Amino acid sequence: TCHQKIDIDDSVIERFRDDGDYEGTEKLGCYLHCVFREKGYWIPEKSEVDIMKILDIVPKDFEQPALKMGLRCLKVKGDDDCANLLWYQA
Repeated sequence: TCHQKIDIDDSVIERFRDDGDYEGTEKLGCYLHCVFREKGYWIPEKSEVDIMKILDIVPKDFEQPALKMGLRCLKVKGDDDCANLLWYQA
């Protein structure tokens, strides 16, 4: 699992999940990248999130926030895939 591959502490994942203002760490970004890659939500050739696949699974009442996140996909600012995934979540 990504949890084991990245060797990330549970408290980091919990804080990210529970604290909307938490900016995360490089390790969290790598964990998110691993999860997105394993779930098929990452386009490796483009180093970006596959927003259309994500929208397919998002409940109707979360579509607007997901689309807002998707707009960020157009102007990624990370230096690598881990940083990109963390930046998407900001």
